[in-house]
Amino acid sequence: MTKPVSAEKYIQTRARTLPIDRCLLSVDWETERLAFALVIRKHSNGNFTFAGYWVDLLCLGIRDTFYEFNVSPEDLKGYLEANKEEIDMNEVDYGLVHNIIFAGYEFAAEFHIPQYPDFEKITQFLLEEDSDNIPLIDIHTGDENGLPHLVVEPANLQTAVLAKLKQYAGEGNYRYSVVEDEPDEDDLEPYEPEWEEEEDDAEDDGAQEPKDDAEKR
Repeated sequence: MTKPVSAEKYIQTRARTLPIDRCLLSVDWETERLAFALVIRKHSNGNFTFAGYWVDLLCLGIRDTFYEFNVSPEDLKGYLEANKEEIDMNEVDYGLVHNIIFAGYEFAAEFHIPQYPDFEKITQFLLEEDSDNIPLIDIHTGDENGLPHLVVEPANLQTAVLAKLKQYAGEGNYRYSVVEDEPDEDDLEPYEPEWEEEEDDAEDDGAQEPKDDAEKR
C-alpha cells in the first residue's frame, strides 16, 4: 500500500501541476503599499488548494502567508465570503499577483530581511516558478524615492529589521515610522524574524502541520 503524501509534501512537489483556478488581489494595494493576494489551484477531484500572501511593498516583503489544502468547493466559497467582509478584492491575472509577490520578496532581500518562513518552505510552490516565462510588470517598491520605509506599531518596533536597514541600506537611505493607529488587517500578526540560526534552522522555523493526507489526483 502506498503511503499517503502529506499536504506539505504534495504542495512542494505537485502543486504547480494543478491549473490555476483564479487569483484575487486587494483593490487598495497600490495606495496602501500592502497587498493581500490569493492564488487558488484546482484539483481534478473538484477540490481546491490555495495560498494567501501579505506583501509589504514598502520594506518587509512577505509579511505573512498561509495555505489551505484540498478543500471542498463549499468550504472555499465560505472562506471567500467571510474574507469579503474584511478585505475588498478583485479577480486579476496571475501575472500581476506573481510580480507583486516577487517584487516585495526581492526588495526585502536587498537588505537581507528574512521572509515569513512558510513562504520559502511551502507557499512559494503554489506560485509558478519565477522565470522569464512570466511577463515582467514593473511594481514600485519602497517609498516615493524607492527607499525602504519600515512602518511599525508601538507594540512591535521591528528592531531586528531596523538593524538590517542600518547595516545594508545605511543611514539616510531608509525611513522608519511608528504609527499609532491599528491597521485595517486586524488578523495580521507582525512577523519579527529570528536572526541567530538563519542558515541552519531556517527550514524548521514556522512550519505548519499538514492539513490532511493528499488524495491521488
